Amino acid sequence: ADRCDLFRRQLKFNRNHQNLVSRRGLCSRFYKPNFNFFFVFKTFKSEHDDWMNTFMIWHSEAHHLRYGVFNGKENDNVKSYTQMIWATTYEIGCGVALHHMGMFNTYYVCYYGPGGNVIGELPYKKGEPATECGKYGKSHNYPELCG
Repeated sequence: ADRCDLFRRQLKFNRNHQNLVSRRGLCSRFYKPNFNFFFVFKTFKSEHDDWMNTFMIWHSEAHHLRYGVFNGKENDNVKSYTQMIWATTYEIGCGVALHHMGMFNTYYVCYYGPGGNVIGELPYKKGEPATECGKYGKSHNYPELCG
């Protein structure tokens, strides 16, 4: 079973997550997606999703990153960050699920496609931003990114 199938089975109780994975099609593309997963356990139901905190936690791994070829084990402490910034990823789908079993469990997941963290590859090329955008050109809204 691929990661998407395994993850769907792990979150059977949550229809919203299954819909994110199935309807958005990230797991049915010609590439294999990768994902970041974060969960919070609280004794109370939160009124708002805490995406900013989730992304900040994933981003906080950046200070551990030593730029170079991704090799797996040595990169365990930066995998969420490198997945977020992986240069060849161009589709992202995120969702949140709340499940109550004594505590309020909030699950945050983002699927990235094509998946990054590829052993033997660099997360991105060093140099001037958005200089190898090819047919897409630079983004009008974010000129340091490809469009």
